[in-house]
Amino acid sequence: MQDPSSLLMVLPPFVGLQQSTISQRVGVTMPTTHAMSSRRPRKTGVPSGTHVAIIGAGRGGTALMEIFATDPLVTIVCVAEVQANAPGIILAKRLGIPVTRDYRRLLDLERVDLIIDVSGNAKVWDLLQDFHRMGVTIIGGASAKFMWELIEARIRATAEIEKTLNKYQSLYRLYVKETGVAVTEERTRIACEMHDGLVQNLAGVNFKLDLSLQLIRRP
Repeated sequence: MQDPSSLLMVLPPFVGLQQSTISQRVGVTMPTTHAMSSRRPRKTGVPSGTHVAIIGAGRGGTALMEIFATDPLVTIVCVAEVQANAPGIILAKRLGIPVTRDYRRLLDLERVDLIIDVSGNAKVWDLLQDFHRMGVTIIGGASAKFMWELIEARIRATAEIEKTLNKYQSLYRLYVKETGVAVTEERTRIACEMHDGLVQNLAGVNFKLDLSLQLIRRP
């Protein structure tokens, strides 16, 4: 029979007395904390948030990309567009969004939560209505049009607010500049008045001194 003291020697120093007693009774070495922590499941590294695929890169698709690109909780995984010169293609490439000409490839994406159809193609929308997959939501037709029109209006309103803000900032800078010039001119005027008054006073004093000297020198 193995000596219990030899079993106790292999235990790490941070193992408590109760664990040591269990080890002595069972006759096995308790695993260390490092060994236990290494068995924990690791994170897959998949980004959180909603993964969106967009069909159509016209006005609607462009508006969606512009608003979703600034949202940290949304990731655009792919954009489908058959027209190579569509306005949203350049934006998608600039944002690093994959582009495909076949919208059916979006249906096979492994990581997609929402598919938005703003292509305006009735055949595409009919096919999407027959598509059913757990965890994937399809938005198209009038709902998608209303969505991108609302987003487009929001973008225009934001641009108008920024334009107005820049205008007021320019007016404020002009006001500060004009105020500074006015203050400088007023200071100059006051200094000139003080200087002229002092000169006049000195001239008067000098005249009186000369007159006094003349009176003193008279016999």
